[in-house]
Amino acid sequence: MIFLLACLTTEPPGESKESVGPRSCDVVKAELVSELATIQSCAGAWECGQELKGSSCGCTRNLVARSDASIEAWESLMTEGSALGCDLGSSTCDCPTAAAFACEQGSCTWNYLPSGWDSCSGPGDAFTYDSLLIEADKAYVGVHYGGGCAEHSFTTCWPDLSFAESNPVQVALQLSHEGNDDPCDAVLEETVEVDLAVLRQAWQSMYHQEHGEILVKMGSLSASYSF
Repeated sequence: MIFLLACLTTEPPGESKESVGPRSCDVVKAELVSELATIQSCAGAWECGQELKGSSCGCTRNLVARSDASIEAWESLMTEGSALGCDLGSSTCDCPTAAAFACEQGSCTWNYLPSGWDSCSGPGDAFTYDSLLIEADKAYVGVHYGGGCAEHSFTTCWPDLSFAESNPVQVALQLSHEGNDDPCDAVLEETVEVDLAVLRQAWQSMYHQEHGEILVKMGSLSASYSF
């Protein structure tokens, strides 16, 4: 009997009772990359909406996951990597303006305001809205203003970064005109082209639907934007 017990308790060759040591940073980082690819994967902005807080030093630089993704494994890996002192990546510590979330190249991210957009609240130099036409993701805004001796530019403004609840929802945009102190008073006409994709992605992210309609207002003009 003694011999039998000895056989049952003998460790197999090559195994040890020593505890397994901590995993390497390379292993943890590789698993983080794989886990992020899973929880950030998206087919469109309507699937995105979960901010991974603590993944960046900049408020709108935090990573973004799908709304329905479980982030427990990601949080566990982040905790493990931090305890090991691993370099888990970094970003610029700023907060660029964003309107909800977007899906870019199959991965959830922030819906940053594009070039030519701002959250400005004023019209700038004087001008008049003449027409508003929306085709696909583009708005064509006809305007006229006084000038002729300096270069003029327009910025698209979305002051409150939100939609007014109605059927369909509404959004109030503005153009802000920079006339660069043009001293001339010739009447100039121009069509300002505005990319509305940022509105579409914001709506999809906020309402978790792929297709919808937004009533876009500029001055006294309005037009329907369907997608």
